Amino acid sequence: MQARLVADQKIEDKNFAIILAIFTIIFAILIAATEPFLSAAWGAGKKPIQQGQNLKLVNNSPEETKKRSREMKQESTKYELPALPYDYNELEPYYDQETLRLHHDKHHAAYVKELNLTEEKLAEARNTGDYALIRHLERTLAFNGSGHILHSIFWTNMAPNPEGRLRTPSGALADQITRDFGSFEAFKKQFSAAAISVEGSGWTILGWMPEFGKLLVLEVENHQNQTLWGIKPLLVVDVWEHAYYLRYQNRRAEWIENWWYLVNWDDVAKRFEQARR
Repeated sequence: MQARLVADQKIEDKNFAIILAIFTIIFAILIAATEPFLSAAWGAGKKPIQQGQNLKLVNNSPEETKKRSREMKQESTKYELPALPYDYNELEPYYDQETLRLHHDKHHAAYVKELNLTEEKLAEARNTGDYALIRHLERTLAFNGSGHILHSIFWTNMAPNPEGRLRTPSGALADQITRDFGSFEAFKKQFSAAAISVEGSGWTILGWMPEFGKLLVLEVENHQNQTLWGIKPLLVVDVWEHAYYLRYQNRRAEWIENWWYLVNWDDVAKRFEQARR
């Protein structure tokens, strides 16, 4: 009797093994048949990783930081020296070509170079989180940025004057000058006096002040000091010594007197129109 029970148990074990094998085969067939549909469902909307594509964490190593810094330098270096709208000798006899060449090609170019360098260093500081030089960099940004802007206006504010006649503004600009200063002659005297009295190096500016709705004359020390927030420069004269010293030496008043013959009132009027929009 016991022998028969053992035999029956073996048969049941064998049958169970057969059934399990059948189910395993069926399950494998089902998996193989549905795999493409499962893959499509899981991969919907996802971009597959291409062969050789690596996933990596952000690397903050010194080498990676320097590499990113160089890339940011290239992105931030964007300021260029504008070309003069006339030949070097075309402003004679009021502005000699030797001074003009040095002024534009050396001095203005230096401001552009330093402005780009400052932008690069600021980008590097943002990238590394090191702001130890921030006070110096903010100063050089204001100094060289203002120098670049004012010189760019200065060149187009002048035009050759082969006739040798003192030119004056007209139209809306002339009307606004009369309204705000009393007359053109009164404006000219105030502007000249301000230019002569600039302490050290700097500029004198005729600007449109939108908040006040009027024209103002400002003395500017260096390129960025004693300015008024929001003013839009229309006419500027450079009274840094490098602007006139070869011809006029220390005779700033004579430089200002002769500079009036070069003023390009068409350019000033165009700037005035744009500033009032």
